[in-house]
Amino acid sequence: MSRKAFKRLVIDTSVAGASGRADSQSVTSQSCRNFLLTMKEKTKHHIVISDAIELEWSNNQSRFARLWLIAMENNRRVFHTEIPAQGKLPYKVERIAETKTQCDAMLKDMILVEAAFHTDRIVVSLDEKVRNYFHQATEKISTLTRITWVNPSISEETPIDWLQNGANLERERLLGYRREYSTT
Repeated sequence: MSRKAFKRLVIDTSVAGASGRADSQSVTSQSCRNFLLTMKEKTKHHIVISDAIELEWSNNQSRFARLWLIAMENNRRVFHTEIPAQGKLPYKVERIAETKTQCDAMLKDMILVEAAFHTDRIVVSLDEKVRNYFHQATEKISTLTRITWVNPSISEETPIDWLQNGANLERERLLGYRREYSTT
C-alpha cells in the first residue's frame, strides 16, 4: 500500500504570530520559524486553510508567516477547504467542560479540530492549555482521541524530526494518549 508523500497540517495562528524575525532571541519564535521553514523547504506537507483559519491568520500572523504562506500558496501547498462542522462535537464539549473558561477555549479552537478531522488529523499549536483541555475531554469524547497535536516549541517532542520523517500519527502525539506505567 503506498503512502502519500505529504500530510495536510492545520497550523494555529499562535505559531504564525510567534514566528518572527530571524534575529529574534525568543526560543519560541525561533522554534516556530524553524518549523515553518523546515515544512516549506524540506518536506512536501501542505497547510490547511479554511475561511475561518485564514481570517485568524490575517489578524495574527507575523511578517515572516505572511511571506511563508504566500510562498506555500505559490508552490501549491495550501489546501483551501470549507470545513464541515463535526456534528455534535461542539455540544459535547459544552456538556463536558468543567468551567466556562475551559469550554470557551475549546470552542474557540474547534475550527482547528474540525479542520484536522476533515484532513489528516494534525494540529500544530503552541496552546498547551487548550491542548490539555482537549486531552481531558478525550475521556468522554472518544473522537478527539484520534487528533495528533504537536507543539513546535517543545523540543522534547522533536517536532522538526517528526515533520521531516513524514508527520505520522504517532500514538504518543495523539490527544487521547495516556502514558502506561508498569506496575512491576
